Amino acid sequence: MFIAREKEKELLKGKLTRGKKASILLYGRRRIGKTSLVCEVLEEIQDAVIISHEFHKVALEINLEEFSNSVGLAFGIRSMPAFRTIVDAFTFIAAQNRRTIVVLDEYSDLKEGAMNGARVKSDLMMRDDVVVLNKAVPSTKFCPHCGKLNSLSLKDRVYHCDCGAEDMDRDVHAARNMIWFYENNVGVGRTETSAPEIRRAIEKAFIKGNLGCHGPLMGEASTFLGGSSSPEKHRQGGPFLRMRISLSDS
Repeated sequence: MFIAREKEKELLKGKLTRGKKASILLYGRRRIGKTSLVCEVLEEIQDAVIISHEFHKVALEINLEEFSNSVGLAFGIRSMPAFRTIVDAFTFIAAQNRRTIVVLDEYSDLKEGAMNGARVKSDLMMRDDVVVLNKAVPSTKFCPHCGKLNSLSLKDRVYHCDCGAEDMDRDVHAARNMIWFYENNVGVGRTETSAPEIRRAIEKAFIKGNLGCHGPLMGEASTFLGGSSSPEKHRQGGPFLRMRISLSDS
């Protein structure tokens, strides 16, 4: 029984039965009867498919799978494939061409669940045995042979540099570069560092000529500082003579 809620009830019922597409946000502090109000209104609506679902603070995939089951139950579909996104879910619902009311409780928990991955990352960053590289580190673009930053699109799966270094799978290249950045103390740490600061640190690492590091390319990064311009001689090593470094984006 609702006391002094008739106005809210009629307003909500009117919005749900007017026959137009709409999004309704019902908000307020906890434990004031928001969900009960919705349930009271839905009991009086008979000519619509009603999908009622409550999200939880779990992984996004689990929330979407459970929501998929709720959608399938409402439409009488036994084996309902899990939706990949919430947009896919509403696209499917709209395609059924039936008057449908979707009630989502604790919708904020859907976002909370999606943030679980970020929370795991945050927890890892707090561990002493985890090395954190700054997000400004150009792990994919950087060529450890000449210092150039080569731009790649998402479809480019092989890293290539015109300096003559061996072409390599972009992910393997990036992973080995991360080792180089770590061993040369470039972008290592939990503090925010700008891209220009990262570039200056890279240049400093080149000039310093840290020949003792292993480098990302099986020792090659510790030998390419030789004065020869030949990639083959770079691999053979040699004393640090001079190096002109290019850090342009092109």
